[in-house]
Amino acid sequence: MMYDGANQADVPQLLDFTQLAARIRKRSLPEKLLTMLFDNPNWIAKFLRHVFPVARLGKLVLVSRYDDVMEVLDRDRDFPVPYAEKFKELDADGVNFLLGMERDDDYQRIHRQTMKIFRLDDIPEKITGYSAKRAEELVKAADGEIDCMAGLLTRVPVDIIREYFGIPTDHPDFALWLLAMNNYSIPHLLPSSPALKQAALTAKAFVGPLVDRTIARARAAKPDNETIVGRFVQPRSGLNDREIRATLVGIMLGFLPTNNRASGQIMEWLLRKPDVLAAAEQAAQSDDDALLARVLLEALRFHPINPGLFRDCHTDTVIAAGTSRPARIRGGKRVWALTQSAAFDPRRVPRPDTFDPSRSAADTMRFGWGQHWCIGAHIAVAQITQTFKPLLRRGRLRRAPGSRGQPAYFGPFYEHLFVTYRP
Repeated sequence: MMYDGANQADVPQLLDFTQLAARIRKRSLPEKLLTMLFDNPNWIAKFLRHVFPVARLGKLVLVSRYDDVMEVLDRDRDFPVPYAEKFKELDADGVNFLLGMERDDDYQRIHRQTMKIFRLDDIPEKITGYSAKRAEELVKAADGEIDCMAGLLTRVPVDIIREYFGIPTDHPDFALWLLAMNNYSIPHLLPSSPALKQAALTAKAFVGPLVDRTIARARAAKPDNETIVGRFVQPRSGLNDREIRATLVGIMLGFLPTNNRASGQIMEWLLRKPDVLAAAEQAAQSDDDALLARVLLEALRFHPINPGLFRDCHTDTVIAAGTSRPARIRGGKRVWALTQSAAFDPRRVPRPDTFDPSRSAADTMRFGWGQHWCIGAHIAVAQITQTFKPLLRRGRLRRAPGSRGQPAYFGPFYEHLFVTYRP
């Protein structure tokens, strides 16, 4: 399925996006410093858990203990997500997406239908099987050296969006469009730069119409149960075209950028930790997919995609009520629930500093918690596991020499990283 092209009026925007993307790649000094800080924040998190478990920094409140983080994420009515405004800004009609919605009737209706359309019984063939086949093709063709991000770990999710979602993805900037939109929509400690906002809105001008055209074609074609778009347009989905577009764009913004970041973080940890890499290679070579997934996810606990999740507090409330340390949080504050800190809290996580692939998923909160637990978690785990597997199965995975073996970033996301392996 080919990308059906920009019309003449879109050409200036396309040129603008190329220029804006170049500016995003040139990260500011504060961005570089934050990247270095968050690369290994455990010493800060340990201090906060012990001394200031609920720390206040101006309008930001940092919550670092496991029980408190879980409470904030569980109490979605008191601590709603802060994404709605940006998600609406990135939709042509100002429609919100599930991740930005509160638990109301519309959320329940759209969530229910979406879960029916993304079926668990799709995973063995359409995610696991397809990812394994496509990753093997890419690794074999690269013959011993590959850009593991653009050429594999980002490439396979793009291809899944084309084959499984049914969205044309062959434009060379498709992945960057989603990365720019995701980066703008998710809150950060630093304010969004003008270039990032312009890049996100420019990307929106391509992604939204592309999805609209795909929906229109699906409605005009014979019924299709094989693609996500084909299922959404059937009358029993109960969603109108505006809701379908917002849901599809929102899920793509969650799927590809999050898997890019997670895969890059995992790859970096494997390359830094020879013992972890050896465990992953052994699991891949023994064809133990369940063990391989656990090794990769445990690596992600040590090197997660972010330190935590942001929530808003609109009215005064108390967390840790009934304990010896109740904490009042004032309305108007933004709360940073530090999930990485929670994953290393010895009060709830056994032997947190030990690399243990057998630990419970509840120890990590790697897919969030509560209402906005990641609805694509099972798809993400299957895709990431199978995409890593051909590299790990070959063995001798190493960084490529020189600067090519170091990550090149697009904002917080991984754009390029070359590795070598046994052909």
